[in-house]
Amino acid sequence: MRFSIIRATSVGALLLVSTTVFSHGLIQEPKSRNQLCGVEIKPDQASGTICEEAFASDHLGGYQFMSVLTHTQGRSVVKQLPERVCGFDSETWNGGPTPWDSAIDWPIVNISAGNRKFTWNISWGSHFEDTEEFRYWITKPDFHFQVGVPLRWSDFESEAFCKLDYDDTNPTGNLKIIPDKDNSLFHTYCDVPERSGRHVIYAEWGRNQWTYERFHGCVDVMFNSGAGSPPIVYDQSVTVKQNENLIVTLTGTDSDGFIEDYQIIQQPSHGTISGTNENRVYTPNVDYVGIDSFMFSATDNENLQSSPATITIEVKQIDTTNRAPNAKFLHKIDNKTIVVDAGTSNDPDGDTLTYAWTFGDNGPTLYGVNANHTYINPGLYDVQLTVSDGQLTDQASQTVNVGVNDSGSVICDYVISEEWDTGFVANIRLTNTGSTIINGWEVYWHYTDGSQVTHHWSSELLGNNSYTATNLDWNKKIAIGQTVEFGFLGTKGSPNIQKLKVSGDICR
Repeated sequence: MRFSIIRATSVGALLLVSTTVFSHGLIQEPKSRNQLCGVEIKPDQASGTICEEAFASDHLGGYQFMSVLTHTQGRSVVKQLPERVCGFDSETWNGGPTPWDSAIDWPIVNISAGNRKFTWNISWGSHFEDTEEFRYWITKPDFHFQVGVPLRWSDFESEAFCKLDYDDTNPTGNLKIIPDKDNSLFHTYCDVPERSGRHVIYAEWGRNQWTYERFHGCVDVMFNSGAGSPPIVYDQSVTVKQNENLIVTLTGTDSDGFIEDYQIIQQPSHGTISGTNENRVYTPNVDYVGIDSFMFSATDNENLQSSPATITIEVKQIDTTNRAPNAKFLHKIDNKTIVVDAGTSNDPDGDTLTYAWTFGDNGPTLYGVNANHTYINPGLYDVQLTVSDGQLTDQASQTVNVGVNDSGSVICDYVISEEWDTGFVANIRLTNTGSTIINGWEVYWHYTDGSQVTHHWSSELLGNNSYTATNLDWNKKIAIGQTVEFGFLGTKGSPNIQKLKVSGDICR
């Protein structure tokens, strides 16, 4: 087992293995697109918000909000500018669009001309010692923002309105850059030119010749006389079962401050609301089934109130019909004996299940949640499980290798492709170094620090620490010399990433 930390072209697609130490960062204030939709509202929290549109075509990519990066010297030096502005055709997306290139109606930040502070959060691997410069560009005076129209370089002034150089051997040498090393922040000060109406500021944080790593981002701004803007709250559509309570989290954003309080301004017609601020509980009337709704608004720190938003609730009738069970099983092979376990099978109605096993060699049918069977000859066999609740059945099957594959011929790598304060994206890479094709695989791993897997892709994943991953139909075969990869998103159980061993009959 080997352990690597690498960067990814997208979640689950690896770019390169490198010994370079990466830093990561974004504009925190005024709030950039990836601060609003990324740091403050993550993809799994985006329902009913403008961020849902941003993440619509790249849900998992939204967790890489701190990784909008290239290894270039940026707009001032690059001879052929990339297609996209805010993401600068980021390497993390293999040159494709980031969620923050979406041509949607981004929340705006109120701003006025003159000396303004721009704060970069570089806490995802802070690097002060090799920071070289900060650069800021703004759209031209006649720029007109249009939803659905991507930003173009021709929308922006060709020269940066703010160019700030930094040398960490003399951190106070440029009075317009204040490094806040205790909090992993850079405060930069720029003279913002006169504008009116809505505009976009594009910015870069660049590191020196040791990496030429550069971070890119956009801030959507509105030039005005200094009056604050009210918060924005978001509609939601949710469901709840008949005679059950529903927890509802009210959501909103404030571009130039923060939300102080949420208020219910119209009660539901067929239920009640309890709770305070953004945390509310909806209780439908007894036996009610149908559509209900309530309205709310928010007040910000300037005592400005939002326009109302609506929470639409579908109260669903309890389904009393019998539902089929779900058949699932794990297996392990020792020499020619297979041990099977159907403990992960379940019945949505909680009915008692019976289990029947066939092993693909014309042997007897075995019964019970666990069973073991010894084959006479090596080969590939289809193991089938049938579960029944007395009325309905479900089946699951797996092709198993008995003495066919090179035992322990696969390098099983656990690889971290992205991490932040509370979470991570990881991949497991299975490389066949043997002399025969692997036809079906199953691997295991376990976290000792309380880390949890929350989403996964390219495998069937069972368990709740320990975890067992098995192949899907399209990636069950691993040719000689080939690598198969699957991935997952998780929450950290401790600040430091844990080095893990991946196990399985195929693993070396």
